[in-house]
Amino acid sequence: MFLAGFEAFNRLVRLERVGGDSKGRCIIPPRCWRALIGGSVATVMMAHNHPSNIAQPSDADIATTRETVRFLRTIGIELVDHLIFIASGHFSFRSAELL
Repeated sequence: MFLAGFEAFNRLVRLERVGGDSKGRCIIPPRCWRALIGGSVATVMMAHNHPSNIAQPSDADIATTRETVRFLRTIGIELVDHLIFIASGHFSFRSAELL
């Protein structure tokens, strides 16, 4: 998973990469959040791929996105989108109105 932090003028100021575990799950450790949001970050975008080539979000994707939105809101940062990439396209939580 990639976490991209943008400043108020939508310029990328920080990019964090988070690896998955042996079961393919991705847990974002606190050190990644500290590195990402420490500074001038105003918005965040999440993105990852689905090797299954199915773009629909899993229950874990939906739960992680909801938790991330709540967490970021408490510190005044907006999650602008969570993208899931596959070989033939992508899924956008924003376009699907899941944010």
